[in-house]
Amino acid sequence: MTYRTQHLGMTVSCVLLIATLIAHECNAQKYQSRRDSSKRGSGKDGRQEKSQRKGKDPVRIGRLIGTGQQTEIKTPQFKTRSQGNPTAPEDWVQITVEYDTFPDWIDSLTFKYEVLTLTREGGEKMYGLYRKTVEYRDVEKDRDHLSTVFLRPATVKRFGLPVAVHVEIFVDGELVVEENEKSSAASKVPPDWWTNSKVLNSPTVKVRDGLLLNRNETPFAMVDIDSYEVIR
Repeated sequence: MTYRTQHLGMTVSCVLLIATLIAHECNAQKYQSRRDSSKRGSGKDGRQEKSQRKGKDPVRIGRLIGTGQQTEIKTPQFKTRSQGNPTAPEDWVQITVEYDTFPDWIDSLTFKYEVLTLTREGGEKMYGLYRKTVEYRDVEKDRDHLSTVFLRPATVKRFGLPVAVHVEIFVDGELVVEENEKSSAASKVPPDWWTNSKVLNSPTVKVRDGLLLNRNETPFAMVDIDSYEVIR
């Protein structure tokens, strides 16, 4: 091999090495640029996006109290001048949803309740299915709002306490949140019982329309009025 050939080979190797180094540096700069862009996206802009997502939830359910003896409440007593001898107060069922709202005002806030009670007839389990829709108007931004529905004492005596409750909340007609609760007595009831055709078509489930009441349909309408929204 001549000196000229060796020199030419060394020159080509140097050129290839320099080209490789330049390409590596360009790739590194591109990778760093992508990282910087990603950081910027997950910084202030990312926090704004997260805040916007949170702002899309106009209602949040804090607690649902819907099953068992925790729902029992005595008939309210009112004193009058001609009191006489009042009977002993009986036990109603009060199903309560504690919730927060975040918009300054909500024009229409609708609660759709579905309740399942349990009793025994001739030794066989029998379920009662109750439905109620309650619409509230002009709901102001606040925490610890309350929504309630009721079963009368006679209904409870005859058909039993609630063992499962499902509630859906709509804002201006759009479903925004839902919650359900089941007691141990309903352990064999499917988790989607309020839409499950096997439950709804079962001979052991009886739909009982008109027995689940909103607050205005009970004597509780005059109790602690300012803690509750106006029912349409």
